[in-house]
Amino acid sequence: TTLFPSPGAFLSIRTSSIRLNAVNEETQKLLDQAAQARAEAAQLEEELAKTRPPTPTTKISSEIENNVQGRVASPTIEKKSISAEDLIQKLQSFEMIDAKSTSYALQQLNSEGFCTRWNCAEIGQVWQVSQGQLKRQTGIDGKTMNAEMNLDELKYALGAVVAFSAVSAVLSGSLIGGNVGATFTYIFALLPIIFLGIGSSAPGVIIAAINLIKGNSDAEFSNRRVVHEAAHFLAGYLLGLPIKSYKVDGPTTEVEFFDTLEGDQVSLNRMLTNDEIIPLSIVAMAGAVAEIKEYKTATGSAQDLEYLGQLMVRTRPVISNSDQENITRWAALEASRLVSKHSKELEALVKAFSEKKTVPECIAALESV
Repeated sequence: TTLFPSPGAFLSIRTSSIRLNAVNEETQKLLDQAAQARAEAAQLEEELAKTRPPTPTTKISSEIENNVQGRVASPTIEKKSISAEDLIQKLQSFEMIDAKSTSYALQQLNSEGFCTRWNCAEIGQVWQVSQGQLKRQTGIDGKTMNAEMNLDELKYALGAVVAFSAVSAVLSGSLIGGNVGATFTYIFALLPIIFLGIGSSAPGVIIAAINLIKGNSDAEFSNRRVVHEAAHFLAGYLLGLPIKSYKVDGPTTEVEFFDTLEGDQVSLNRMLTNDEIIPLSIVAMAGAVAEIKEYKTATGSAQDLEYLGQLMVRTRPVISNSDQENITRWAALEASRLVSKHSKELEALVKAFSEKKTVPECIAALESV
């Protein structure tokens, strides 16, 4: 029996050990390089994530995707402590007579830390939203959005027009007589036809007339309109749109915004861009969305949808019909998010609108929450 291995065996073992050590060193070197590469890749991915907008899994058509980018809000400014009265005075010190002067005033107060909610909302890229998704997330569907299209109300309105037309035509012919009476008879006889023509081409006009009558006689309807208009104001303010008009002399307070930061696109003699139509879409849908959240249905969306459709037609590059519908659904979803996130500001605005406060007072109310 051999108690010790031969010298050749020792040499073989040593050679194998040297080779094994060399392999281990090379393996460890490769592992270190791989770990370093992974660390560099993770760091690069983290840096890219900070600069690129969130990318949804499904987007709208490539034409719109290429022309509508995520909207970046104003940098976050530390809010300064100021009373509502002092903020009102600061707002009143600016001459806000058009889009540019209004934007300048609010941007200046924003940079100084007084109007920090002005232009504070961030919007991601437009993505594909189905009707089912919209209903699941917000409860909004065709029925809740079109509650104002009450067939009974339209039927009664048509009946009233026909009755008024018939009575007026008969009285014109019998009381006035002659060619003048006949002329008035023909004019009154045309009223139902004119009513039907307007109803088929621009139903929002008929609904606006009915809403005007209801606003003066129906307390709940008036409260709905206050919530509706206050939500328009809130969305426009959060998105940095300059206020065009603010009316308190009607049944309810109403607000309207300029199409662009420079003014209305019609007066500027140019088309809207895809980037400009996006915040306008959200503002247009905010009223109906807030109304649905509060009352389960909306009674003022027809005019908003009609106005939004007109704006989309005046947008270039051209937005297809399917993309118009999708942008409307997406805007409703974004409006719902903004209204929910800023519910306290909306509540303050509803109170200010109910009391028919001025624009500076409304801004101070939502900034003081």
